[in-house]
Amino acid sequence: MKTILLTIKLTVLSIFLSAQVTFIPHELNIDTLKPWIITCGDLDGDNHEDILLVSSRIFATDVVWFQNNGISNFGNYNVIPGLEAECYELFDFNADSIIDILGYTYPGELCWYPGLGQVNFGPEHFISSSMLDGPAMLSDMDNDGLVDIVSYSSSRNSVVIIKNLGGGFYTEIDSIPYVYPVWSDTDKPFNVFDINMDNFNDVVVNTGYDSISTYMNNGSGICSFHSSLKEFGTIFLDSDFDNDGDNDMLVIENGIGYYHTLLYYNNGIGYFDSLEYLLVAPGFTSEKIFAAALCDINLDGYTDIMAAGDGFPGPPSFTIGYYLNHGDGSFDAKVMIEQMVGDNHHICMADFDKDGDPDFVFNNFYPNSTLTIYENTLLNRNTHYICDGDSLLFNNTWIDSSVVFIDTLQNALLGDSIQIDSFILAINPQVQIDGFSIDSIANLDTLIPLPIGTPAGGNYFGSGVDTSVTFNPYQAGLGESWIYYEFSNPVSECYGIDSTSLIVFNTMNELPDNSDIVIYPNPAGSMFKIESKNFISNVEIITLSGKVVYSKKITLVHNLEIDLSNVTSGSYIIRVECFDNNMVLKKLLVI
Repeated sequence: MKTILLTIKLTVLSIFLSAQVTFIPHELNIDTLKPWIITCGDLDGDNHEDILLVSSRIFATDVVWFQNNGISNFGNYNVIPGLEAECYELFDFNADSIIDILGYTYPGELCWYPGLGQVNFGPEHFISSSMLDGPAMLSDMDNDGLVDIVSYSSSRNSVVIIKNLGGGFYTEIDSIPYVYPVWSDTDKPFNVFDINMDNFNDVVVNTGYDSISTYMNNGSGICSFHSSLKEFGTIFLDSDFDNDGDNDMLVIENGIGYYHTLLYYNNGIGYFDSLEYLLVAPGFTSEKIFAAALCDINLDGYTDIMAAGDGFPGPPSFTIGYYLNHGDGSFDAKVMIEQMVGDNHHICMADFDKDGDPDFVFNNFYPNSTLTIYENTLLNRNTHYICDGDSLLFNNTWIDSSVVFIDTLQNALLGDSIQIDSFILAINPQVQIDGFSIDSIANLDTLIPLPIGTPAGGNYFGSGVDTSVTFNPYQAGLGESWIYYEFSNPVSECYGIDSTSLIVFNTMNELPDNSDIVIYPNPAGSMFKIESKNFISNVEIITLSGKVVYSKKITLVHNLEIDLSNVTSGSYIIRVECFDNNMVLKKLLVI
């Protein structure tokens, strides 16, 4: 059992300000697929993030998924039959605890596919045929507890708000016109979030070459124009970047030559100002950003930015990297993860290996189609296991680890100087010695092979264990010997042990005498007697091969007579135990 000195301040949620973030790429096998749209979610209900992939930009056909069997063991993709939609969102639309899929079909019909279990989906349920052919977002726009849909129509140049009526029925309740056409059907010219902090989700949209407009929700899902920015953006993301209690906005701006630049706007409670340009990757003067995602990459409690785009000058080459947030809305220069030639469209963030830090998947569409998971090693490099039963000093109180909520131990300090990135409560291995019953008989002259313990790979020790596979009765000596089998999990170092005893005797000589317990007559006929100075607790008659032919629990007697009418003639070992834990072994000849 380990004893861990663990001092925690509950108000300190993270200690990763100086932690080094590195990513390990794991490329998935996509054969000839062209990865166009990617979505992350638990498709098969096993509590692991899988990947949903639409393989081309031509409305139809190849919708596949990759099952998460571990971050380096995704395996080959599986085609999902019956899906004929560009897929964007995963959600349980009919509240049956099975993931459904939201998408749109040609020529612009928004629909959802009900999950049937085992990653099979039923026929489409049409939501709207109002020429909705762009990305969709899920949000409760009218605060009635039902998830509504906000989508985009390229033919109408509008963002459309669709109310969820319940029971699988929907109706359009509002439309925001004059939305500038997007360059790609994976761009999203709008976002939905609470801009003025009134607990209603508002809408921000791209309304022209140089205009980003905000529309405030009146609480019923109807949104009215509020204000505009002189800027042209194609993708909008929101988070409280400066930790002042309101939602700020990140914009991918279209500039001269269609170069996309990351711009950050601070929210002044409904009005955006304090524009900041984010720096490009080292070695480049500008970048054409195609994709961005938000998450706390280094687990310091601040929202960081993951981004991918073409770097210039030089030939087109994608840089995948991240901007770390200082907590006040200022960011470090882009830290480059990888550089490649290609054309990217999506970044999807998820904790694929369930170690507590965000990983991401990235698709490269052209010319070399790839789908790659990037594993964040922030936590799994320094994961520490707590075994069930370990002693922990938690806020100056010693407690057993089995009663600790491990979530409260994330991001803690061990002692005063050693940084611990994560704790996992591990179960101690169930260890067992197979092949021996308790108190087996061992002849002094015979070596006994030790069985393979469970789990295999552990070690034997104890009196008479001269190798890892042999028990030597002569080395142990006459009487009772205990042997032990121990196993330590090589990952968690959690420990388990099992034990058994063997009685060593010599067929030519009497076992060690004990004057406190007397057995007579010997040889015996139909019975024999036992006299003890202490209370007798148990009596066993054992053959020389180790078989127990008689066993009886005794209570509060000093003298006892044992009937031998059912015991055949031969030599036996008599085992007598007393309440003071004294034990004696005697040879008895039955005639």
